[in-house]
Amino acid sequence: MTTLNQAEKQQEKPKAVKASHVFAAFRDVLIQQFRIEIQEDLIPKFKAAMIDLDKQKEEIIEKYHNEALAENRLKALKLEVLHARDQDIEDIKKMFNTEISAHIRSLKGERLTEEVKNEFGDVKFRNVVKFPDGSKAQVQRLFIPYADFN
Repeated sequence: MTTLNQAEKQQEKPKAVKASHVFAAFRDVLIQQFRIEIQEDLIPKFKAAMIDLDKQKEEIIEKYHNEALAENRLKALKLEVLHARDQDIEDIKKMFNTEISAHIRSLKGERLTEEVKNEFGDVKFRNVVKFPDGSKAQVQRLFIPYADFN
């Protein structure tokens, strides 16, 4: 009789996977994918551009025959590199948010903002997605490690 019960249990329908679990798994993989892109592509590209500018410092001084003018030119070039970095980061954030939003729509989720109080009574707001099956998942932002650019 116990083998019959075990066979019946094996034939039972498996538990349904909640949409929040599907979304959380997708979100975590996407975050990891973008972090790798930032660490392996964006940061080395930025550092190489800054090193190249430092190497060109003497050439810039010779070209302008004025150290103050050369320093200003070098500063302007570095600001251009910083601006390009910021644009690249904004593009990555937009791609991340576009993919997250598309996945939320595909799962028929609804974005909400929840108030959460911590143990000190401080109120914080948290972005979550509520799915038709009643489950919820947190929508995390993509963390940009600005300190790694130095």
